[in-house]
Amino acid sequence: VLVGFQAGAAAVAMETMNNAHLIASAMESLRGLFGKNIPEPIGAQITRWHSDPFSGGAYSFNALGSTPSDREELAKPLAKRLFFAGEASHPMFGTVHGAYLSGLRAAAELHANS
Repeated sequence: VLVGFQAGAAAVAMETMNNAHLIASAMESLRGLFGKNIPEPIGAQITRWHSDPFSGGAYSFNALGSTPSDREELAKPLAKRLFFAGEASHPMFGTVHGAYLSGLRAAAELHANS
């Protein structure tokens, strides 16, 4: 499994390209690094975060001056009725695994309070 990220103007420009072109471009880069004999991928998932109305191209990061307790604060339930999950609410905040682990945490909190 390989994951690649683009940022800034390059990411915005790439969102206009079709999936086949993006995969071919990624494979060209990979073959430049690892040789021409690497196989074609058996699948690909391409997101277009910039055009996603719910993310606007963003994901969480630790701003200058932030601390791990800021993420703990985001994760705190409200009145034992509203529980929060998402990469920004987990100390291992990196996209998918932070979101997944925070979902497990929120589910356990919900179960413990039901």
